[in-house]
Amino acid sequence: MSLFSKRSLSDRVEAQRDLLDEVFGRGSYEIEAIDSDGATVRSQRLEWRIGVDPRDGSFCSLLTAVTGEPWEEQAIPQLWAQVLGDEPVPLPRDASGRVILTLDEQIARELQLLRRLTLEIFADPQRSRDAAFFVRG
Repeated sequence: MSLFSKRSLSDRVEAQRDLLDEVFGRGSYEIEAIDSDGATVRSQRLEWRIGVDPRDGSFCSLLTAVTGEPWEEQAIPQLWAQVLGDEPVPLPRDASGRVILTLDEQIARELQLLRRLTLEIFADPQRSRDAAFFVRG
């Protein structure tokens, strides 16, 4: 089981079904448990690899826009968010450096960002390509 509770990370992600449906498409994704503290969510368009950093309790992830094109790119979602004009917002931490948001709150926060990316960037092939070149640098 997870270092942080008896619920695995994939169970926590699955509990966010409404947001998952908005981001990945209802019924068109699968959640694969890597271990109790890691999972991958896949659809035809996106792959979201997620895990928990046991050092500080932070949720970490990597997003790949699956396009089948040679310009396909992967990066942390906060880098993709810069394409939207957003600056990365660090997770709030306590005095010892541990993240103060629960894992469920961190997952919901990340899915909100992925929803914006899906609606504003990945829904358009040209914007998706431009975003991939941006995150590549």
